[in-house]
Formats: sequence, C-alpha cells, structure tokens
Amino acid sequence: MQALSRRKLAFLAAAALASILVYWVSSVLVFRPGFPLDDAWIHQTYARNLAQDFEWTFLPGQTSGGATSPLWVIWLVPGYWLGFHPLLWTTLLGFMVLFGMAAAAESAYRHESDRIQQDPVQGSPSSGWLKSIPWMGLLICFEWHLVWAALSGMETLLFSGIVCLVLILLWQGKPGWFFVGILCGLSTWIRPDGITLLGPVLLLSLIKGRDWKRRTRAFGTAAVGFAILFILYLVFNQLINGSFWPNTLFAKQAEYAILRQQPFLERYMGELLVPMVGAGILLLPGCIFLGIRAIKRKEAGLLVGMIWWLGYLGLYAARLPVVYQHGRYAIPSMAIFMIWGLVGLTQAVRALPRGRTGFLIAHAWPAAVGIVVAAFWLLGAKAYANDVAVIESEMVDTARWLAGNTSPESVIAAHDIGALGFFGNRKVVDLAGLISPEVIPFIRDEAQLADHMTRNGADVLVAFPGWYPKLVSGRFPIFTSTAPFAPQAGGENMVIYRWHPP
Repeated sequence: MQALSRRKLAFLAAAALASILVYWVSSVLVFRPGFPLDDAWIHQTYARNLAQDFEWTFLPGQTSGGATSPLWVIWLVPGYWLGFHPLLWTTLLGFMVLFGMAAAAESAYRHESDRIQQDPVQGSPSSGWLKSIPWMGLLICFEWHLVWAALSGMETLLFSGIVCLVLILLWQGKPGWFFVGILCGLSTWIRPDGITLLGPVLLLSLIKGRDWKRRTRAFGTAAVGFAILFILYLVFNQLINGSFWPNTLFAKQAEYAILRQQPFLERYMGELLVPMVGAGILLLPGCIFLGIRAIKRKEAGLLVGMIWWLGYLGLYAARLPVVYQHGRYAIPSMAIFMIWGLVGLTQAVRALPRGRTGFLIAHAWPAAVGIVVAAFWLLGAKAYANDVAVIESEMVDTARWLAGNTSPESVIAAHDIGALGFFGNRKVVDLAGLISPEVIPFIRDEAQLADHMTRNGADVLVAFPGWYPKLVSGRFPIFTSTAPFAPQAGGENMVIYRWHPP
C-alpha cells in the first residue's frame, strides 16, 4: 500500500470525526445518545465485569460464552479502567477504526492507480487538482452502513477492517504469509466467521508460488500463523462454556431456522442486495469491470477475494439468512466491495473513448456516486437516530424500571438481555440462548420456554407481545413502555408481565 501524506491523513481523520459526530448529534436530537442494538450492552456487561471483577461473566459469578467477540470485549475494558462512559469509549474506538479503514482504503486505491499507469481521460475526477482529494477514503468515511457500524457499539466495523486488510494484501500480490495467517487467526477472536478468511489465503498460497516447494512453504507458513491464534481461541471457548464455539453462533441460527425454508436463491439474492442500498448499486458495474479485467489478466489475488465475498454472503444465506438492522451481518463484506467498485469505476472511466459520450459518462458516473453517498449518509443518520431511540426507550428504560421497581432478588425472564444485564442488576433467565445454551433446542417452543422459566423461578417476563403470544396470553402487565419510536418503526412497545407458574 502507498503511504499517505500527513495532510491527507489529517483530512481523512477530520472527515471520519465529522461523519461520526453528525450521527451522534442526530441521536441526541431525536431522543438521546445510545446504541442502535441491544447486543452492544451484552459486550458492555462482559467488559464491565471483566474490568471490575476479572471474570468472564454476564451474570456475576456465572461464567458464560454469550459474547460473540472476545477481542472486542477486551478492547472495551480499558474504557472502564480509565473512567470513560461506555458510549464515549465505543465512539472513540469506532472513530479510530473508521479512520484506519479510510486511510488503508485510500492507500490501496492510490497504489492500484499508480500500478495501472494509465492516463485518465481529460476532465475526469482523477485529473488536475481533484487528484489530491482522497476519494476512496471519503467514500469509507461517509458510507452510511459503515458509519452506523462505527457507532453500533459492536465489533462489526473492526471485523470489516480486518477483512479489508487481508484481502487488500492478497490483491496487491505480496502478502507476508505468516502475517496474513496471524490476521486470519486474529479475526476469529473478533467474529467466528473470520475463519472464512483462511480460504482465500490458503488458496492463493497454492497458486502464487513459482513451484510447489515455494507454494507448500507459503501454505504452511500461513497455516501456522493462523493456528497460533485460532487454537488459543478454541481453548478459550472450551474453558469458558465447554464448547469450541460461542453460544451465539448456534443461538442465532436456531432462532431464525424457519427462514431457511425459503429457496436458497431467494435468500442469496436478499444478501446480495444489502450492499446495494446506497452507492453500492452504482459501484456494482465498477466491481464487475474490475473482476472481468482480473480474469483477463489472471490477477489471482483479486479473484480469490471476490470469490470469498460471494461465498461469505452465500454462507449467511445458507445458515443465517437475515437482513434486518440494515444487513448488520453483511456489513463486514461491504467495505471491500466499495473499494473494488471505486477502483473499477476509475479504471472503467479511464478506458472510455475520449469523445463527447465518454466525457459525459466520465463526469456523470462519479458525480452520481458522490451524490448518492451524501444522500444516503443523511438518511442513514436519521435511521441510526431512530434505531438508538428504539433501544433506549424500550430496552434501556425498561431495564432501568426493573432496577428501580423490583427487589434485588427478583428473577427476570427476557429475550433481549443486553440492557437488562447492564442496567437491571437482576438475575436473568435468558430466552434467546446467548448465555444459556440449554435453551437453544427449544428456542421457539413457547410451551417448553414456559416450563424453563418456571423451573428457574422467573418472577416477571419482559417481552414484545408479538414475539411470544402464547407466553403473554392471560398474563398481567405491570409495566408498558409508552415511547412512540418502536410503533412508528412498525414494532411494539415492551411489556413487563407478572409471571405465575401455570
């Protein structure tokens, strides 16, 4: 990758900070700052307990594997030691990752532009004074999915950054095999699906070398680098919850198993459409152009990355075909898609004939990308603010009500346990299987869930009524959220029911 000047780095840092601050301010204007996902509070609860008590727990004294991302939890711990508010610390981390991704993407873009060594058409965005503007970095800073992820309180953007780094190194053709192996192993500590990155690394190692001796050495070196951290990850999970994988890996798949009854092609198309919401649809032709050119030029490093991208979305289509919350599970694959798309767009513009038609396309296409990025960035700010308002008014306020209106010995049954664990300070009966893997086999069976709640001494049930119509039928509500945000989004208000054994 090409080194960037201090001026460009400062410019991208300012852009990332401004982008994040606008989203943060938008949440204040709509309701108040917070996280757009309840799951973020799960990570915060583990981090707080680790920082204060040096134990890996959601409920004090009860070791569990409900945190998908051990490395993200560890990143959160210093915030508690330094006395930062959880929102402030995660915002700082989100800014750092977004800025780092923007700088890395811009560096890769400049490197690729220099490598092609083709003169742009007259008046194209890469000529004259416009050449000094870090377009790729700005795309990353203002792509609305990525800004949303930066402020989500989750590990999503960090994982996306690792994905970009690994695939860029493969693309540029001179990866340090041990280093990329280490990165793949590190990615599993961020998300279990990081293991998929090992595929393009090992595949390229078997293609890239001049002879089989060098290929075998590259393969083994990458595999050893990966194994060092991956084995430690498996051991960690085994010690924590008696399984090589976190509970969340299986709980989410069990919860949405019914979606797998849809035809696979329909599910796959749903995943493929997620990155197209925004500038992605205009960058798709550039990505296709880049892929076709890579096939012609036999650029294996780029092709294995594109194969990974298609396979990664296919994996979610096969096992967890959900696209809610703005495609949060597909977001890690979006940044590299945007990078390929803008590089391909630049190369396609350079390849246009120098006539009037080429001149118009060379200006209109990049301009349209910029306009769409800006428009969806603003729309994304509104969506982020509304998401935060829902979580704060339903999950967080409900948890605070429980903390102030129930006895410390109360046992709370709930599906959304994040804010409840952080603010509620009560024993929790987890209905989603995140900290209670024994629930996973009957996660959508309301009769068995009722028996499970009774056996574990639940005093109240916290739920959206539509989620558990049989469980809440005939139960006495003792609290109902009255905030307008969830109903405006097409959902329901959270209700707390007194639970009595049947």
